[in-house]
Amino acid sequence: YFGGDSGLNEEAYRETARRFPSLDLALLPIGPIHPRDFMKPVHTDPDEALTAFEWLGARWMVPIHHATFINSTDERGEPERVLREAMRRRGFDDGRVSVLSIGEQKVFLER
Repeated sequence: YFGGDSGLNEEAYRETARRFPSLDLALLPIGPIHPRDFMKPVHTDPDEALTAFEWLGARWMVPIHHATFINSTDERGEPERVLREAMRRRGFDDGRVSVLSIGEQKVFLER
């Protein structure tokens, strides 16, 4: 699943999960974050991306839409840092979410 430019929309994500109940990988945006009142309708922040991941029911998530260029008031690396904090707070430390560097590759296999 590719999230593209998406604000958090529970109905849309749950409908996607209903139509596609066996999603393996969700590519979900985690930025830009700020200014939040301007970005919220079209860009999920890191915590919202984790919520979307839960609603989609995918096996794994790779965050996207960060670290390539600054088009907001986010600090460099802020979306990734905020995501890692949210992952710790919400118990997503089991390998289901992989923050990849630009150009990094990963093979996702069920164990």
